[in-house]
Amino acid sequence: MLLKQFKWNKFHKELKMYSDLIGIGRRRLFTIILNKSFPSINKPNINPYPMLINNEFAKKHHVWERLNEEDVDVKGFVLPSAFEMRKTQFEKPYYWGINGTYSTKLSLKYSLWDRDPTNDLRVARFCLSVPEEQFVQNGYDRSLIRRATNGYLPDNVRLNMKTRGFKEQMEFFE
Repeated sequence: MLLKQFKWNKFHKELKMYSDLIGIGRRRLFTIILNKSFPSINKPNINPYPMLINNEFAKKHHVWERLNEEDVDVKGFVLPSAFEMRKTQFEKPYYWGINGTYSTKLSLKYSLWDRDPTNDLRVARFCLSVPEEQFVQNGYDRSLIRRATNGYLPDNVRLNMKTRGFKEQMEFFE
C-alpha cells in the first residue's frame, strides 16, 4: 500500500524495522513485497489454469455470464489486492456457504458446535472499518492486536515475530 501511494520514506522505515524484527534481509523482503504489490510485472501472458469445464456445457448453462456477473476472472490474469479481496469476501454469499457446510458437518458427525467469532458479521464489519494504517506500525505486523493486548499478554508472546503457532507458546501458559 505504501509503495502504491508513493510513500517511500515511510515504506523504507517500516521495511527496515520489520526486517530487523524478523531477521530477514531487506532485499529479500523487498522482492516479495514488490511481487505482491505489482503481480503483473513477472507474470507471463499465458493462461495459468487449464479449462476444467466443457465449453458446450458452460454455454448451455450460461456459466460464463454468471461468472462475469460475479467479477470472476476465469483466466486468472486479474489479481485483486489483499484489501479488495478482504472486502469482497463478506459481500459474496458463496464464502459464507463454505463455513456453514463445514459447521454443519462437524456438528452432525461429532456433536460439536463451531463457535467462531470471526464468522460473526458484526466482527467482520468492524474489521473492515479499521483503517489500513493500523495493520502495520513500527515494523510490527498485526499491530492493532499487539497494541490491544498490551498489559494482557507478556511481551515475549505479544511482540513475538519469529514463532508462529500454538505449540511453542504453551510452555508459558503451563
